[in-house]
Amino acid sequence: AVVSTQSTGNGVDVEILVVDAGAQYGQVINRRVRELGISTVFLPLNTPLEKLEQYRSSLRGVVISGGPTVGDKEAAQFLTNSIFKLNLPVLGICLGHQVREEGRRERKRERERKNERE
Repeated sequence: AVVSTQSTGNGVDVEILVVDAGAQYGQVINRRVRELGISTVFLPLNTPLEKLEQYRSSLRGVVISGGPTVGDKEAAQFLTNSIFKLNLPVLGICLGHQVREEGRRERKRERERKNERE
């Protein structure tokens, strides 16, 4: 998996994490965000939380591309255990939106289970 951090060169410290879920347009999303003057960190969907936390201090949001790996419970569970723990705004595009919503529902179910135990 290729990790790339790309700056716009304008000295802005704001970064957006672009998560590539395998769509052919993941790089296009990455480029378009940079064209808006925002630096990006481009990582694959299966990036572990520990690696994501390396970028946490400068991140202001997350964009999840679509792709063949999204839309399944395993991907949603992964998001629940990694990207959502960053507590950043998350935008899902196409199927990325569906997996974002499934991950959000899974996170809600976890909170409900925790409240039931207390």
